[in-house]
Amino acid sequence: MKSFLFLIFVASARCEEAQVATEEVIPLNAANFEHETQVTTGATTGDWFVKFYAPWCGHCKALAPRWEEVAKELKEGGKVNVAKVDVTQNPQLGKRFDIKGFPTLIFFSKGKMYEYQASEQWPRDVEHLVKFAEESYKTFDWEFTPEPITRIEELKKTASEFSTALIYYITHINEIEDNEYGFLFFGMICGGMMSLITYMFIGSLMGSPTNIQEIKKD
Repeated sequence: MKSFLFLIFVASARCEEAQVATEEVIPLNAANFEHETQVTTGATTGDWFVKFYAPWCGHCKALAPRWEEVAKELKEGGKVNVAKVDVTQNPQLGKRFDIKGFPTLIFFSKGKMYEYQASEQWPRDVEHLVKFAEESYKTFDWEFTPEPITRIEELKKTASEFSTALIYYITHINEIEDNEYGFLFFGMICGGMMSLITYMFIGSLMGSPTNIQEIKKD
């Protein structure tokens, strides 16, 4: 009986250790990203190494345990925060940082962003990822960190897309009217875009978040 209880205790302790280990990587989302990281200013939270991923991505799954090790090593050094963003649940962050594939690894430092470009020279292993975050990122190309996308900017983009569709309709009206299904399909698109613009406009006035999902491919 004592042996059985001891085994339960050991298993429980190991589960707690595993849980602590997974907490080394900080989960970020659209709601807390800017507050936690302050990446546009680099003010008080330090440097951040962020993995943008999708749960279904095979490369992301393979990287996950190594990313935990990277977080552990960099935390011990006290230099870099390591985090992750599920882009399928936070598409606005994917748009903001122009995420086109998974996983995308970006290092943020003092208002600048450096993308880790995996290659034969720079594979996605723990040694090279840690080396990149500690010092070598300075040898990579960088861009200024983009500001958060506001509702007004989203509204402008949607309005611009609608205007483009409307202009196409006006310049091709004869072709579209001659095609019964084409006319119906175009009407559905225009109706949907007008509904979206109205929804986003009301949301911007009321402060309610938009939740437009987007699928990314590996």
